[in-house]
Amino acid sequence: MNSKQLRDLDLERDLSSPVSKRRYNRALFDTVESSYDWFTRFFSVGMDRAWKRQTVMLLRESGLRRGPVLDLATGTGDLSAELETQIPDAEVFGVDLSIDMLRRARRRQVPSTDRSAVADMTALPCSSASLSAVTAGYAFRNAPDHAAALAEAQRVLAPGGALATLDFYLPSSSVWRSLFVGYLRVTGRLVGRMVHGVPEAYGYIAASLERWRTAQEFSALLAESGFQVVEEQLRLGGGIAIHVARKSVQSRGRGP
Repeated sequence: MNSKQLRDLDLERDLSSPVSKRRYNRALFDTVESSYDWFTRFFSVGMDRAWKRQTVMLLRESGLRRGPVLDLATGTGDLSAELETQIPDAEVFGVDLSIDMLRRARRRQVPSTDRSAVADMTALPCSSASLSAVTAGYAFRNAPDHAAALAEAQRVLAPGGALATLDFYLPSSSVWRSLFVGYLRVTGRLVGRMVHGVPEAYGYIAASLERWRTAQEFSALLAESGFQVVEEQLRLGGGIAIHVARKSVQSRGRGP
């Protein structure tokens, strides 16, 4: 996918429905795969690695020691690599909507990416109640349908299984929210134009965030989806948050 194909799409229009958002996301991440790792480090002022390390550490501390773990929107494999380092007995694999992102992960030789596949978060290629854990780095905000993606994560987790997420959120403070989203918008559009010739390549982050929610609201959505939230840790004044939630041991999941 090249920058021209992304330029021909319409960000505001394509974020308005699950079908068009899925199409836009595939075009977006196929376009930015070559700069994604560099941009993530730059955009977070080097903090992204620590956030991912802390996400996996909290998952490990929740009791995960082994078993199959699915990394949603695995991208270039950062979170998968961290899982393999901190929880070596876990059987890690990932899914992503972008085949180009998966190809870059394989070129980085992250072992789990050899077992990864192209798939939508709302239709996972996993049996019900089959996984010990699900991880999601910057994933649910980008899902075509947030509630459907959480329901699917709930379905594939075994009773008592854990979900660990890292993502951008809207800060609760209206003043900090305005400054935070403004920084993401201006910096993202500038870098998107400089690197790919398309402001929306990274301006997408602010646009998707404006349609998202606070970390506390995401905790409420997790509870509505049948999870028990055991950790909610805020970073950058609530602009970034890590959640760890557990599927009820009574729940058997839905679907075949």
